[in-house]
Amino acid sequence: MKSLKSNQLGPTPPQPEYIIQTLGEVHAGDHICGIFESEEDQISNVTQFLLDGLKAHEKVLYIEDSEDMKDSVLNRMSKDLDWKERIDTKQLIITSSYESYLKDGRFIWENMINLLEQLEKLTIEEGYACLRVTAEPRWILNYTQEDGYTQFVHYECRVNDFFTQHNSMALCQYSMNRWKSAFLLQILTTHPSSLIGKEMFYNFYYIPPVEFLANDLNSSKLKRWLYNLEQRKRTEQTLIQAKEQAVAASKAKSNFLATLSHEIRTPINGVIGMTDILLSMSELNTEAVDCVDSIKSCGTHLITVINDVLDSARFESGKITLENNPLDVHKTVKEAVSICSSSAKRKGLDISLHIDDAVPKSIRGDVTRLRQILGHCLKI
Repeated sequence: MKSLKSNQLGPTPPQPEYIIQTLGEVHAGDHICGIFESEEDQISNVTQFLLDGLKAHEKVLYIEDSEDMKDSVLNRMSKDLDWKERIDTKQLIITSSYESYLKDGRFIWENMINLLEQLEKLTIEEGYACLRVTAEPRWILNYTQEDGYTQFVHYECRVNDFFTQHNSMALCQYSMNRWKSAFLLQILTTHPSSLIGKEMFYNFYYIPPVEFLANDLNSSKLKRWLYNLEQRKRTEQTLIQAKEQAVAASKAKSNFLATLSHEIRTPINGVIGMTDILLSMSELNTEAVDCVDSIKSCGTHLITVINDVLDSARFESGKITLENNPLDVHKTVKEAVSICSSSAKRKGLDISLHIDDAVPKSIRGDVTRLRQILGHCLKI
């Protein structure tokens, strides 16, 4: 199949700088289609949308079509702020469809966009950050004007240009229990972003206005969706390549750490072995024995550090394991303190060790992990 190019489809819609993950991340320029299966989801999301705007010093327009829905939203808002005060200061405007969409007795999409432009101008003059709008146009369900549904879908399409070119944003509310699927499918294609339940999505099915309003909408839909499929395939290939590169990099790091640890561990084990030979000699005086013991403890500690590095790689790969062998708690603690003692003395610090009688001398566990914990606790 011949690949579709963007110039065959009209102007390619601008890709978002980032994908909106939550409703709290929306900003000026966003036009979101909220489709809700439950009234609870709708109330919760509308409440959050309004609160976020008021707290961010934005001018908020709430076009309500149901007294019950409005009361539920305002009751929840009252738990966070005094919405009546926000109405008094005109930061929050609550109006009905008959005072907005149907202000002239019938729906005229140009008049609605003019209203938004006037409010956005007022928003700037009053010093608010931007204009935030939300509405559920239930009035369409009882609208008797011919082609009312079609006109409103075209309005939702055209109003995209307003939001992308102005310092404004909108959450358009639609309940799956009130609207027919055919209408919701059309509405979905007119919004760049979608809120389904409580999840945000970059709308894969969005059709830009210039294509949606073309003479042959079905042809525009087909070309756009085929183009989107091609783009999605390229994205999938990019993700696969990125995953393969990440796996290869992780493997290379693990191999490097294993090689490095082997090259370092071998001479250190040789040093520790030599300390064992020195300690077996009877000619050493007490001071010399203490020095050799300290060398051995430091070597053992360095082996532990190497194990820490290896463990970090094992943690990343999910291959970390714990040993369950007999260990001497008192000896392990004394060795950890001995390693730190010389560093403490150089800094003028005194270290004393007291092991309570209740602490068992021998237990079963992972001596390497115990040394790591003690080492982190005794860093000087």
